[in-house]
Amino acid sequence: MKKRNTINNNSIKKKSRNKKTGSKPSSKWNAGIWFSSLILLVFCGYIITNLFNMQVLEFEVHAQEAAKYHYRKIVELPKRGSIYDSNGAELAFSSTVYTIGATPSDVISRKNSKMLKEDIASGISEALGMDPAVVLEMISDVDKTWIRLKKRAEKTEADALKEFVAENEIGGISFDEEEKRVYPEGNLAGTVIGFTSNDGSGQLGLELQYNNELTGTPGYTYTETDNYGKSSALPFAVPLSLRASDGYNVVTTIDSTIQKIVQTELLNSVKSYNVTEGGVAIVMDPYTGSILAMAGTTEFDPNAPTACPPGESPEAWDPTSEESVKYLSSNIWRNRAISDNYEPGSTFKAITSAMAMELGKFSENEIMNDAPIKVADRIINCYHKGGHGLETARQAFWNSCNPIFVQLSQRVGISKFYDFVRAFGFYEPTGIDLPGEGSGIFHADPAEIDMACLAFGEQSTVTPIAMINSYAAFANGGTLMKPRIVKSLTDSSGNIVKEIPPVVVRQVISEQTAVRVRNLLEGVVTYGTGSKGYVAGFHVGGKTSTSTRDDDNNVISFLSMAPISQPKICVLVILFAPEEEYARSSLVAKTSAAMTERILEYLDVPRDYSGDDLTSLNKPVKVPSLVGLTLAQAVQQLADSGINTTDPSGEMKNDSMIISQYPIKDQVLHKGGTISVFASDTPDISDVVVPDIRGKNINECINAMTESGINIIIDGECLGTADTQEFEPGTTVKKWSIMKVTFTDGETAD
Repeated sequence: MKKRNTINNNSIKKKSRNKKTGSKPSSKWNAGIWFSSLILLVFCGYIITNLFNMQVLEFEVHAQEAAKYHYRKIVELPKRGSIYDSNGAELAFSSTVYTIGATPSDVISRKNSKMLKEDIASGISEALGMDPAVVLEMISDVDKTWIRLKKRAEKTEADALKEFVAENEIGGISFDEEEKRVYPEGNLAGTVIGFTSNDGSGQLGLELQYNNELTGTPGYTYTETDNYGKSSALPFAVPLSLRASDGYNVVTTIDSTIQKIVQTELLNSVKSYNVTEGGVAIVMDPYTGSILAMAGTTEFDPNAPTACPPGESPEAWDPTSEESVKYLSSNIWRNRAISDNYEPGSTFKAITSAMAMELGKFSENEIMNDAPIKVADRIINCYHKGGHGLETARQAFWNSCNPIFVQLSQRVGISKFYDFVRAFGFYEPTGIDLPGEGSGIFHADPAEIDMACLAFGEQSTVTPIAMINSYAAFANGGTLMKPRIVKSLTDSSGNIVKEIPPVVVRQVISEQTAVRVRNLLEGVVTYGTGSKGYVAGFHVGGKTSTSTRDDDNNVISFLSMAPISQPKICVLVILFAPEEEYARSSLVAKTSAAMTERILEYLDVPRDYSGDDLTSLNKPVKVPSLVGLTLAQAVQQLADSGINTTDPSGEMKNDSMIISQYPIKDQVLHKGGTISVFASDTPDISDVVVPDIRGKNINECINAMTESGINIIIDGECLGTADTQEFEPGTTVKKWSIMKVTFTDGETAD
């Protein structure tokens, strides 16, 4: 029994140990649960934190990232405003072009799974006018994420492709709108209008000056789309849009017709007188400061602003090189009418005279002596050898005698003299609304010799725009205006959103002084050095000028206004460095006269013929022999006769020898007639149709016959209207044949 109890006791002890041993696994299990719970809690916290950051704190960032895959941002480009002339003719406008691209791997048809790449390439090439083989190669390169099919595709091409893509539900084709700037008048006023860069921003002229107003504000549309058809919004997608705001239109003061007249006559002058550095011309309305025309002989086509300029080799021309861009900027794009300085020469004598008049130190009837005058260490002479001696101040102005104006400046005095120069606006830019305007250059501390030289327009410089603006004060009664080239801004519907009114700067002289200066200017044309500026029926006043630069080249100019009693226009013509010795300021006056006559006729300003005008109109001119002369010599010989020279071939140079002419020697022409010259003894003279000029006045007859290419000779007096004409209307004659015309008796033609 004792033994059994011992065994039992051992069993009990063993069981007791087993119980203690079993408690140890239970403790480890509990620790594992706590550890796992902690990890789960941390993980959940991490998830919750990230979800909070993603959906709350960083919602916009991730939403935009997601939108890249679900939404398409479609940019709505604003339409750049147009530029108009004063009569509403478009000088610049924008059209839409497209950059068309593709994601090759997506270029498949969802509508027709059997449609081959070849078929798609064929449709694309037909719409875009491309080679089908080239298109197929491009859209087959599936390793590329995007390829450009065509840059600057026209809207008609893009529309045709959109229709093909939509009809066949073809994916992977993108259409990115761009703006193409169009200048319908080519090089008309190129330096004034300017051009735009590839990104559509203005780079020159009005395009730059009014870039902010022209540009407008882009718009955007966010919408959920697919990648097929027209990539339009998915069903039930709600787009978010901000519409684009188109740019404003710029309405200029430029008159296209007047601009064409000025550019044509200026180029003819440069060619006729072999002007090596070109020229500029400005036409201004003196009462408003409006620029009606502004031209240079390097007017470029804004449609191709970097095209090879005249005189450069097309093969060697690289428009992207730094040298080419520098050349274009300095010689082609620069608006010399506002940026260049030049010595005004004798045109400044009107300014000097006005100063003396305003201070009561000038009398037109005063007898003055233009003998050489010494100032400091310089002797100043009259341009006329030996001078004119004693003459009235009026005659001295007509004869442009330098010593007289030195005397007038001395009467005014240095301080007041330069006060007037500043008052006329020569020290500062005029403020015209164009970029790149310069200003005059004057001595910082002028001495008497500096004043004496400036009194006749030398040793200081001005800009062309400032010079014509000063003469406008003579024309309008003594008021200096701020030149302007834009008169209003309009919206896309044509409504005026901003007017740019004329701005008065200051009253610089009295109205009485302005009238007196105008009378002197008229005498220059009637009796003095500006006789070539005369226009029958239009009373012109003006001043000639010839100044010599440091390089010994001349600058010749003529500044005028007409009709002188109440001027409608002021005209400035400047030619830089004419090569021919005979190219004096009298010839640039002739160019100005041609512009003035055509402009005033266009503006319907009535003519007022004087007795001298009628005598001049009736005066016949005998045709001289031009055979054996060079073209330049012929132009020189005919310069004083009122007869024009033309080269029908357009191939003769100034040094080309004349072999034959038509009409021939000793025939009689009406003043203003034309002689054709040829470098051949068997010229090809074209035929022209005779117009009907019966019932027209003398001026209308001359215009009609000149336009038709026929010379006119008047039989009797040129009063009333044309009664009979030698050639029947509608018949053909050789170009520049001479036709006799008789007039009815009656009142002087208007």
